[in-house]
Amino acid sequence: MKKKILQCACAAMLLFTGCYKDDINGLKDDINLIKEQLAKYETLLNALNSRLYITSYETTGDKYIITLSDGTKLNVGNSPAFITVGANGNWLIDGIDSKVPAQGDQPQLSIGENGNWAIDGTDTGVKTNTTVKAGVTSIMAIVKANELMTFIFSDGKSIQLKSTAPEVNITTPIGGFVFDKMKWIKIAATVKYDEGAAYSWTLGTDTLSKTQELLHVFAKPGSYLLKFSAKNGIGTGQQEIVVTIKDKQYTNGVAKVFEYLPAPGQFVNTLPAWVTGEDQEALNAKAENALKDNSLVHLGGFGGYVVMGFDHTIVNTPGENSFLVKGNAFNNWSEPGIIMVSYDANGNGLPDDEWFEIAGSEYNHPKTVKNYKITYYKPDENKIKTPNNKYPYLTDTTYIKWKDNQGKSGYLSKNSFHNQSYYPQWKGDSITFTGTKLTEDNVTDLSGTGSYFVSPAFAFGYADNWGNGDDRAKIKIDWAVDAAGNPVKLKGVDFIKVYTGMRAEGGWLGEISTEIAGVDDLNLK
Repeated sequence: MKKKILQCACAAMLLFTGCYKDDINGLKDDINLIKEQLAKYETLLNALNSRLYITSYETTGDKYIITLSDGTKLNVGNSPAFITVGANGNWLIDGIDSKVPAQGDQPQLSIGENGNWAIDGTDTGVKTNTTVKAGVTSIMAIVKANELMTFIFSDGKSIQLKSTAPEVNITTPIGGFVFDKMKWIKIAATVKYDEGAAYSWTLGTDTLSKTQELLHVFAKPGSYLLKFSAKNGIGTGQQEIVVTIKDKQYTNGVAKVFEYLPAPGQFVNTLPAWVTGEDQEALNAKAENALKDNSLVHLGGFGGYVVMGFDHTIVNTPGENSFLVKGNAFNNWSEPGIIMVSYDANGNGLPDDEWFEIAGSEYNHPKTVKNYKITYYKPDENKIKTPNNKYPYLTDTTYIKWKDNQGKSGYLSKNSFHNQSYYPQWKGDSITFTGTKLTEDNVTDLSGTGSYFVSPAFAFGYADNWGNGDDRAKIKIDWAVDAAGNPVKLKGVDFIKVYTGMRAEGGWLGEISTEIAGVDDLNLK
């Protein structure tokens, strides 16, 4: 008998223990649910107090993901109803017509004993899928109306946040938007409720920009209807404006030289001529005058450069040739110069914005060296010369020392045809240049005796590479790449920099040194 009593007691204890565990687990679940709902309530209250607004919402399974203007994402689960206003003016519950006319920003919502949604006490006939647990205040519906999103809680309370498409305003100046052709236009849109918004400026079916501020250039005069749009997860705000582009005459050539610095070379100090006492500004001016006159300017050996500007923007017409850098190349004698381009992004008229390289035919050649750096050292003009006895026209083969970042060094030779100093006399004891170096393998002595050197042209994309009348000398802005080698889409360029792209010598012809004689904008006929 005692044994049976003990068995019954143990069974009762096990049953009680099992029930107790279930109750504890259920209580923990309720606490976690309450914490979760309180967190949502707190998030919405903080958003309301911080004047945040809703930028987008999406559905995933039985949840809604609401994104706030500070980037916070709110997950609303338990299948809350999503209520909107239909085209017929009635409240729609999860897309189903409630037959109840919409009034105000939110309906008076409840769940009837039959499990249907009721609005203003009227049974809508729409079944609820929302889970509402006794004692737990949860979001049972989300209402989107009148640019507001209302979160309705099961205890009857609600929180409203702004839920709207971006609001766009572009103020038209007195006289309208009027600009000259081939000049940058800047137009800024003011946008409210634009957190996370995507922008676009369009002309017909063409997208001109994907930024809030339009920076564009038109090649031809006319009247253009532009549309600005700002789109977020709620909707799109937009405004159209008319832009008038006036005709204007420009000089087809170089208008300004910002800097001229040749590397050592046989025509340095003569093209253009340096006079004792002249400084960098004086040589800039001389180079400018020469290029305005379409006369040759000598850039010397690798790295020597000139930076040029124009009285207008050279517009990029995609797929078309854009400009020509004139040189003095001839058959089997090319002295290719690397071409860099830039546009006046900050509008200050100076070449201090990002530069882009015109990726010519050798840009990806395995023997092309990116970020090549070379330093030339000012020579002692009175040192003992070391002529080449085999080639008497080389009067000093150890004239100007150079050293590069590839572990190589050597000398630039002096020849009997040019006796002046080859080093830019207005500079200090050394000068350093950095850039893309092309292979010198093409520079060869076909005679074997030093009498016939050739330097064949590369396929395309360089200055002083093909004769000026050859189409292969023309440059497309489409070829521009950034510092990482990524193609870029430039609308136009305001500045061009050319520097000698090889470190090589051609016997009696001297060092490979780019010469240029101006720039033609191929848009100007």
